[in-house]
Amino acid sequence: MDDGSLPPHFLGAGLPASFRRRIVTIGPHGHRRYDESEWRDAIVVVGRGHVDVLCSDESVLRFGEGDVLCLAGLPVRVLCNPGADDTVLVAIRRRRRGVRRPPGLVVELITRFLARVPHRILRPRRR
Repeated sequence: MDDGSLPPHFLGAGLPASFRRRIVTIGPHGHRRYDESEWRDAIVVVGRGHVDVLCSDESVLRFGEGDVLCLAGLPVRVLCNPGADDTVLVAIRRRRRGVRRPPGLVVELITRFLARVPHRILRPRRR
């Protein structure tokens, strides 16, 4: 975005009480060690920039703005920002305790969210 902010469909839309949103920012040329519990049960959207996902087999997968991914349960070691600007990841997941989750709410939320997100269904580019 020209003004440096995230599009409103990432931050402005309200979520049902049974979901929560978390914003993770990786600074320019920075990295973040992968912790599987941090990404469990989350849909992740690259809100800005690019992220390189370094896997345990030494492969590197690159995702860009608008790409939707799931990081849980994968052989990931590190998330890296290859660019000179911040990379912003938006993770949405269900709350764990104390909130009733009606059947079908997950499907409805994902459908509504993806309808408003300019996303690309692409194979990740290998670096």
